[in-house]
Amino acid sequence: MALGIFDIVFKITGAGDAVQSLKNIKTEAKSTADSLDKTKDSTSALAGQVKGLLVGGAVIGFAKGALDAAAQYDSLTRAVATTVTTTDELTAQMGRLEQIAALPGINLEQSIRGFIGLRSVKLTAGEAESALKGMANAIAATGGSAETLGQMTKGLTDMAGKATVSQEEINQLVEASAVAGNAIEAAFGTRSGEAISKMGITGAQAVRKIAIELTKLPQASSGIQTAMDNIGDATYRSMWH
Repeated sequence: MALGIFDIVFKITGAGDAVQSLKNIKTEAKSTADSLDKTKDSTSALAGQVKGLLVGGAVIGFAKGALDAAAQYDSLTRAVATTVTTTDELTAQMGRLEQIAALPGINLEQSIRGFIGLRSVKLTAGEAESALKGMANAIAATGGSAETLGQMTKGLTDMAGKATVSQEEINQLVEASAVAGNAIEAAFGTRSGEAISKMGITGAQAVRKIAIELTKLPQASSGIQTAMDNIGDATYRSMWH
């Protein structure tokens, strides 16, 4: 429910100041023509006070948001740093992740988190990047957004961390994007986790094969959601740098 001007002043300055300001306006509004000028002045003063307080609150809120974003980006960068050995490698890796984030279906935070998750289950940097590109393309092709990537990344990460392929992870992937089901079938000739396990294929091997099939899909075109994600990513990076 929207707040009225009295509600805003009450919450910001307290009951006493709010009530007194409104009493002044009411009293002066009933006075003679001379006091109408005073009413105008009191009203303007009250409006100016509220405007100043609201603008100040907005500035403080923005500053807090910037600090939070900077802290989060720094934390994610440090996590990526655990996968490399030199500063130059870190810079190059972050650059590649930023390039992936510019693709349809994925944003920078999802790109970094997805990369970290896939690397944690022993996929190489190249394999993780290919998987991210494939997943983002599959999601974008079916009208999904960067947020949808989390479910798909979790499915691949869980699958890669297991000795065998289970139906649970396959279902997670298919629920996130129907295109993923086509990629799984193209890779193994089936969507059955049990059948794939009987082939002697490990979870990590399955993820590599699925990623390859996902990268074979036609590249999805960029749309409004991609533009919005990229604007958000640019802001996200600028707050850190």
